[in-house]
Amino acid sequence: MSAQWKPAFTSAGLAALQAAHGQGVAVKISHVALGSGVYEVRDPDGLPTVGARAQTALLDEHVRVPVGPLSSSSPYQVAVQAELAGGEPAFWIGEVGFITDTGVLLAVWSSENGLGFRNPDVPWLFKFVLAWSDLPAQSITVVMPEGNGAVTALSQDLGYVLGKVQHTVEVGGGVEWSDTDNTQLTVAISTMVDTRLDVAVAVLDAGIALASTYDIPFMAGWGPDFQGEDLAAQGYGAVALARNITVLGEVGVAGVAPVGADLILDIEVNGASIYTTKPKIAAGATALTAGVLDPAKVNLSAGDLVVFKVVQTGGATKGRKLAVTLKGKVR
Repeated sequence: MSAQWKPAFTSAGLAALQAAHGQGVAVKISHVALGSGVYEVRDPDGLPTVGARAQTALLDEHVRVPVGPLSSSSPYQVAVQAELAGGEPAFWIGEVGFITDTGVLLAVWSSENGLGFRNPDVPWLFKFVLAWSDLPAQSITVVMPEGNGAVTALSQDLGYVLGKVQHTVEVGGGVEWSDTDNTQLTVAISTMVDTRLDVAVAVLDAGIALASTYDIPFMAGWGPDFQGEDLAAQGYGAVALARNITVLGEVGVAGVAPVGADLILDIEVNGASIYTTKPKIAAGATALTAGVLDPAKVNLSAGDLVVFKVVQTGGATKGRKLAVTLKGKVR
């Protein structure tokens, strides 16, 4: 059978992802655990429950089986398959856990509807898609299970390669995939190379001094697990400049729009605003409306303290997931 859900990542799983990301590697899923526990892993707003976050094991695990990779065209999901042979115990499958190769419960899913009854006389072939949006691309991969026959392993490898080829053709080449046209990959790679050469030539012709760019990003309204949280009228970040720069402007976006009032922002340098008109995100909008810079305050010096603030939130909905970048160049 095949299913695509929104399981909840556990705190232990998020810690494993953070540790792996710091080392430049992906977390590896090696098994799925199946149990009969039934509980909510997400609240009515779609956020992970406290209980799901705290789990380090299934509530009532009965069996654990190795998984193998399937082809996936997105860097923000992994597709896995697992085979559960017929046998004891018989139980109603109400919960599923994704287990890393180090034994950590990475994510958990459960539903009162469950997956069905594990009959000792009937084998099951599971196909799961584990997707994410608030983690880096390719954060998770799948370990090839040991003990499978050579034909099964080869089939899985070919499926993975086929998925990569299709992704390159559609995303890199910009054409619709056809499994009967064996020239598409060559054309896609040629297109990607030509595009990158054109960009490089354009940059050189324009004389853009990339080394002079000095952009400063700020974030607000993000929880520790990258879930959104209400913005407040307060400071959200500070930077001590390492170089003399000229401020050119700012860009920004909110993941959740303010409602009832504008969301107004400010950037202060050594305690004074750099704007004559502060930037804002209008009520009901998500894109930032640029502020008007004070010409006397755009040239900043090394050692200056730059502080990012929210000075007014929305009304009924205050806004969430705010990302703002102060654009500048070294002078």
